Amino acid sequence: MGLDSCLYGTRYFVNRPSRDAAGELIVKAEVYELFCWRSHWNFHGYIVNTFAAGTDMEQEITLDQEQLEQLIGVVTANQLPLSADRRAFPRERTESETAQDVTALREALAWLRVEEDGVMRTVYYRASW
Repeated sequence: MGLDSCLYGTRYFVNRPSRDAAGELIVKAEVYELFCWRSHWNFHGYIVNTFAAGTDMEQEITLDQEQLEQLIGVVTANQLPLSADRRAFPRERTESETAQDVTALREALAWLRVEEDGVMRTVYYRASW
């Protein structure tokens, strides 16, 4: 077992009814897997401690634009603290891994910023082990 974590994006169609004229269900939301990490305990610990008050229950942790920008800054500056989690094998990320992390976060932020009529977008982080 290990830590698997992902950023997801959700598009909510706010003005759609739940059913069409024939009574058929209508899609009200779409979920996209924006990026996934394997065993990135430092990143996980930072998100849980900073944006979920230290509560690690494999819950969805919603990240707004400001929080994604904060993450980009911390990851870019290589300032993620080493995880103190007893399940973790903390290590420094390679330059290539860090670049990939920053790219993923920037893409998630860009995705979140897209404006569409009748659509609300959210980004959330979720991990499991």
